[in-house]
Formats: sequence, structure tokens, C-alpha cells
Amino acid sequence: MIDAEMTFVSVDAAAPARAKRMAPLLGLGLAAVLSAGLWTGLVLTVSRLF
Repeated sequence: MIDAEMTFVSVDAAAPARAKRMAPLLGLGLAAVLSAGLWTGLVLTVSRLF
């Protein structure tokens, strides 16, 4: 049998380092380019079908 001792003492965890994030405008720009590319692909696909 395993005998384990548990304590419920609160421990202050070190704050995680702030992750570097993309600038909001850069993310918005990438989303716009991706959206335009997907719409273009859809239009080309539909135009080939008809």
C-alpha cells in the first residue's frame, strides 16, 4: 500500500512570463488576406464548375 501525505497549504506560483503577441493590426491584416484568398479560391472553383 502506498502511503501519501497531502498538504493543502497555498503556494504562490511564479507569474508566467508574458507571451509575445502579434500586434492586433497585424493579426487583423493576416485574417483579411486569408479571407480574401479563401473567397478567391471559392470563386475560381465555382467558375470552373459552370
